Amino acid sequence: MIANGLWPGLPRRRPPTTRAGWSPTRPGTAAAQVRHAEILAAAAQAQRDASLAARRNPAPGQPVTITNQMINALDAPVQAAWAGLQAAEDAAAAVPARIRLGEIAPDMVRLEAEVKQITHAIRMAAYNAQTSLKFADHVKTGARSI
Repeated sequence: MIANGLWPGLPRRRPPTTRAGWSPTRPGTAAAQVRHAEILAAAAQAQRDASLAARRNPAPGQPVTITNQMINALDAPVQAAWAGLQAAEDAAAAVPARIRLGEIAPDMVRLEAEVKQITHAIRMAAYNAQTSLKFADHVKTGARSI
């Protein structure tokens, strides 16, 4: 049985990376930092809203007084989180969309056209064989693929 497009016993697939270990989901990337800052800003905003709602709705019979100092104290973490998000977005905007391959991994080289075509043909043949085996198994056993 094929699980996740692999034969049993083979390692699971990983996100694509280059030899240098770069990955767009790596925690150090600018996009990941923006996502993290967005999460922090949303959490700070939710915490502020919950604290403000608790202060606005006291127990019955209890007087409520909300001062500007209280609101400023509740807003300080939110403003800091939004400033962090803005800084992360600015840093992400400063990252170039394209860089030369030699800057990431100087030892990497492009495959020649023939090698690339042979590799592509082998991959296509493996895919066709896998599809044929899956279809033959379906015809023989009547099982549906998952």
